[in-house]
Amino acid sequence: MREYFDALYEAAERYRSLGASTPVVGEPWTGQPRKVSEIYAECFPPDWRRRCLGLLYRAYDAVDAEDLETEMRIRLFLDGFEYLDHTAGCYETLAAWQAEQTDADLAVHREAMAAREAHVSAIQQRDRSRGGELPPAFNASQEVLLRGPRDIYAELYAPLEAGG
Repeated sequence: MREYFDALYEAAERYRSLGASTPVVGEPWTGQPRKVSEIYAECFPPDWRRRCLGLLYRAYDAVDAEDLETEMRIRLFLDGFEYLDHTAGCYETLAAWQAEQTDADLAVHREAMAAREAHVSAIQQRDRSRGGELPPAFNASQEVLLRGPRDIYAELYAPLEAGG
């Protein structure tokens, strides 16, 4: 897990390089206003996401079958990271559609969005089966998880809602 947390720090450093403020313990990082798609593209590139997922799956597979607490903790990290991965993938398919605006690219984007929605449903289903133990970030409604607070992921939905 150490390698995974080191990789998260790399992403935080990439975010900081975008003009984020110097971190202060107990305060959120802030930065220059940017589109969410730009932040995802810069901070969470595909090769980095594949590496992080590999590290998490390796940790999950290494858990003793009787150590349910550790298994659940790593599953929570996996759920959160897979959410990030799905969201980043949706921004990639959106960019491909925006570049060419073909029906094929829109279909790929629609599939990526459906996979993201299915993942959110699976997270919430697992939470119900665990008795509501998810962190507050995942206890939000499905709409908030999909669209983000203050609709920050609206850009992902624009081509789908425009009759595409």
